[in-house]
Amino acid sequence: MRREAKEAALREANNVIIPLLSVARRYSQLLFKLANETLHIQVLQTGDKRVSIVLVELPASRPLVAAIYSSVQESRPVSPSQLHKRIVRLRKLVDKLRGRHFVSADIVYIYMTRIRLTVNAYRMARRAGVYVAFGSHHAKRILSRYFMKRVKGLLKKLQGRRIWGKLALLLYMLQELAKASFPEHIELNLGYNVVLAYEKGIVLPP
Repeated sequence: MRREAKEAALREANNVIIPLLSVARRYSQLLFKLANETLHIQVLQTGDKRVSIVLVELPASRPLVAAIYSSVQESRPVSPSQLHKRIVRLRKLVDKLRGRHFVSADIVYIYMTRIRLTVNAYRMARRAGVYVAFGSHHAKRILSRYFMKRVKGLLKKLQGRRIWGKLALLLYMLQELAKASFPEHIELNLGYNVVLAYEKGIVLPP
């Protein structure tokens, strides 16, 4: 039973992690071809596979850290005490990376669960800045919304301006991360060759 639970937790976590890694590795290879640089990518997981931390360096931006707890609990609603212990585990593993692999980062905490939380546990998650996701499909939707929010924020900040180099790569990479996480959610398509955007620039709409 313990082995089955471990495999189930890993399977759910990988459903979220693999699309992120696929995009990150592709853009790392692209950056190497364009500028002879790579993006730092790292995955940490606990032995029971409940906690997974994905660190992805982003061009022209702080790194992204996706901290995911994959719960396989099914017996009863998750209590505040249970949730507190699991959030502490998430934060401890993130703190192991802090200072060694990043100074500051954009961190997204996600608690994946098969069953509901108690009302007080939900409140605790909200106060702690932890997203509650009912399975990997929901977790990917949460990440996609996060990436699209960042894309739209960049477009608003840089509207009407010409961008190129790593800043252009950042915009395209965030869009690709959103697509990879949850394609149905995408509302935007830049429709421009990323290599040309890097080398010659792209003028963003006003």
